[in-house]
This record gives sequence, structure tokens and C-alpha cells, in this order.
Amino acid sequence: MKRVLLVRKLGFIFTAAVLLTVFSAVYSDAASVTVKSAAGSINAKQVNVRSDASTKSSVVMKLKDNTPVTILSELFTSPDGKRADVCWYRIKAKGKTGYVRASRVDGIRYFTVQGLTRTRVNYRSGPSISCHRYGALSSGKNVTVYMKAKMRGSSSVWYQIRVRGRIRYVIATRVTGRNSFEAGLIRQGFPESYRKKLIKLHKKHPNWVFKADKTNLSFNTVLTRETRDGVSLVYKSYPKSYRDRSSKSYRNGRYIAKDGSSWYNASKKVVAYYIDPRNFLNEDRIYMFESLSYHSYQSKSAVRNVISGTALIRYGFTANMFYNAGKKYKISPIFLASRARQENGSGSIALRGYTILGKKTYNPFNIGAFSGSNPVLNGLRYARLKGWTTKTRSVNGAAKYLAGQYVTNRQNTMYLQRFNVRNGKLRVATHQYMTNTMAAYSEAYMTKTAYMKYHLTGKAIVFHIPVYSGMPSRTKLPK
Repeated sequence: MKRVLLVRKLGFIFTAAVLLTVFSAVYSDAASVTVKSAAGSINAKQVNVRSDASTKSSVVMKLKDNTPVTILSELFTSPDGKRADVCWYRIKAKGKTGYVRASRVDGIRYFTVQGLTRTRVNYRSGPSISCHRYGALSSGKNVTVYMKAKMRGSSSVWYQIRVRGRIRYVIATRVTGRNSFEAGLIRQGFPESYRKKLIKLHKKHPNWVFKADKTNLSFNTVLTRETRDGVSLVYKSYPKSYRDRSSKSYRNGRYIAKDGSSWYNASKKVVAYYIDPRNFLNEDRIYMFESLSYHSYQSKSAVRNVISGTALIRYGFTANMFYNAGKKYKISPIFLASRARQENGSGSIALRGYTILGKKTYNPFNIGAFSGSNPVLNGLRYARLKGWTTKTRSVNGAAKYLAGQYVTNRQNTMYLQRFNVRNGKLRVATHQYMTNTMAAYSEAYMTKTAYMKYHLTGKAIVFHIPVYSGMPSRTKLPK
């Protein structure tokens, strides 16, 4: 797969606490927060506890004044929250459960829990979209949850909260626990469309660490710059629908090659797909966001797996070379091996060696391979200038260059080396290691294969994932 490096640009207690010691049960809601029961006491001479929230239902037991009760949840029988007879409590007392009107319980003590809104959410007068809407809370807003609530006939769980001291209700699925994994993602600024996929990955790989790279860029800004002429290319073997058809790319019924005779400008739809991080938050491609710093778990055996069966082995490039270079220059040796395989895994003169100024020269990474009639030769000339006259020197030299120019320059992932979005708007689509739009996509799978084979996926791998403003609902490839 072709790539070109441009070296030259290179969260109040509600009422008085009037309570005897009472039992406080805990109830959990899937995909929300763990909500505790409240406690209170009967405030009438005698109250009938019924089997349902209706005066026509059977009496389960009778409770006297000041009897302590556990309040399990609220039940509304009508959206009209202004009427006292529409709000009932499901309670527990003397080992039995049943319903009493909410107005028959006072001295309530709430065992509140803290939550965080997952996304923008409306708050209402009761637990139903039929209830009056007062306003909305933004995503990532801290909320204090007092108890669970439902509307008769509905299975949807809502939460009673306070907004400016007033009782309000929000749908439970829009709230998560503040100490949950998802809450951490929210605090970092990951949008909901990212979080769903990251939560799924976290369940399978609990040691993985996901960090939001806040680019301060809009998606359209990046797309516009990455679709400039010659910046993002596709190989000739891909469908023609993947190619750009604007005047700079298509003329007189023919596509205009941009690098040799095999690489063409990618269409806007294709570039948008590969820019969109959400498309790659899965076990096969997440590695394009992996931190490329050196880690001890990046074993020599895994490196050997990456280059096995390739021309790198045939021409004398060994796992030791990549492993030692990675360790020396504090850069992932697995990444180095994947990059070399991506560039020259099928073989070229950059692996065989080419004599320049009396010295055989090697460049397995195609560093300095400018566009032109023979970019590989341009890369070899660059390698000769750098003294890469042995295979080991070429690997070490490339490792040093990649560490210095990219890994320590806020381009420390495969994705960021393909799409430079961490260094400000003016640097987008400059100082990018490759023009191949799909390069990071391909390299990520090589890393995944090696990590799987050598049981490295359980390690605390760190992933830096870009976040943009104004993202489309989805992106997809052309047919």
C-alpha cells in the first residue's frame, strides 16, 4: 500500500429527618444508576395499604400513625401532577409491600445517589412524556436522584430529581452513575455515538484506557482540508466509485492519477468514512488509535508475527531489528514492523538494497518517498543521505525519525500520522506520513492479529481517539 512522507514540511435532605431506624433496600436499573429506597412514616390515624394504586384495590394491611415505612418508588396514575390523588408510593412495611397515596407519608428521608446526564434530556412534571416539560438539561450535567418513578401502564423508569429546588422527572435511560465507566467517558467529552461502542469494548477489555483527543476542529474543516488535491489517495484496485470526480481529478472521461499511474484522489465520501473515528471503534481496527510509545508487553514474538511470510524476512530484516530499535527509541516495535510491512511487505528495491554513491542503501519504511515517477527511488536517495547503508541502520534511522517527528509531535497514533488533527487547523493535512487514505485501517489489523496471537489484548493499552464538533450522524462508503 502506497504512502508518501513529506520530509520538507515535514451534585439536600428534603424535609426534617423524623425517622426511626428503617430498612433501606437498593434497586438497580440496567443502563442507568443504582437507586436506593427512601424512608418515611405514616401521617394519618390509620392508612390502608393496597395491592394496587387505587382505592378500589384490595387492602394488604393497615398501618397506624408514625409507622416507619420504606418507600420503594413512586407511581403516577395520571399525567396531572398537580392532583395529590394521582401520586402513590409503593412501600414496604412489616415484611409486606403495597401502595399508599403519597400524601399519607411524611418525614421523608432520601438516600440520594449522584448521576450524570448521558445526553441532553428534558425534565418534566411527572414520569411521562405526556407530563409538562419545563426545560432540558445538557449532556454531562450532574444530577441528584431521589427515587424511581413510573406512570401507570408504562414500563419506563424515570428518576425524581430537583431542578432549582423543584421536583422534576427525567427518563432513567438518560442518566448514568457518576462513578461508572461511562461517566468517565462523558467527563472527557466523548459524544454518545462514541460511548456506545467504547462501553462494548470495555466489557470485553476492562483494562483498556480510552482518552478523548479534543481536536477543537469541526468535522467539515478536517474533511475539506483532507480532500485537497493529492492529499488523500486510493489505489487503482478499489471501485471507481471511491475516486473523486471533481475537475481536479476527472477530465475528459478519465480519472487523473496523482502518484505514479496507480493512485487517485479519494472521493469526499471515502475520506469522510476514514476520518470518522466511530467507524473503527471495534476489536479489529481500534489499534489505529493505540499510543505508539514503547511498552514492555510488546514482545519480540509479536513483532516476528507481524513480519512473518513477508518480503522483509526474505531480504534479511529480522524481528530483532525492529524490537531493538523500538526499545532504543521508545517507540512501539510492533508499530514499526506493521509500518514496514504496510510499505514494503511484498518486496521492492527498498528491501533488496540499491547502490547509491557506491553504497548499498535500504529504506523499508519509504521515508522520503516523494510523489513522482519513481517515489521509492526518491526515498532511497533520502536514505543514502542519512547513511542507511545497512538493514539495521535503516530500521534504527526510521525508528529515530518516526519517534522524533511524529510520536513526540502529537502524532502518536497511526490515525494521527495519517490525519494530522492535533496540531491546529492550519496543520491539518500537512506533515502526514502517508497519502493512502486506508493506511491506518490496514496497519491496525496487523497489530490486532499479533496482539491476539500472543495474548496481549488483556494489557492496559492506551487509545487516543479524536473528537470533532459538528459530526454527521454517520458516514459510510460508496457502493
